[in-house]
Amino acid sequence: YEQPGGVPARERAVVLNISETGCLLATKRRYPARVYVRLEIREANLKGMASVRYSDAHGVDYRTGLEFSGGLRFSPPAAPTPPAT
Repeated sequence: YEQPGGVPARERAVVLNISETGCLLATKRRYPARVYVRLEIREANLKGMASVRYSDAHGVDYRTGLEFSGGLRFSPPAAPTPPAT
């Protein structure tokens, strides 16, 4: 996320859920709606851009909903095929 004045902001967040078209994060800061953020979810091998749909207070943190953009889509790995018996 690029703050006003071009200052980059970086944050580690917790992925609460993820779907093909977006994800929900637990964040420490509130993000403005409709700004673009660059994201990397290493466990899902996912990198790209997303648009902030909302960022609502939740206790001392925020719940931030992102919509993937630029053709980015999440595809969960296929379940392993059991060996033939």
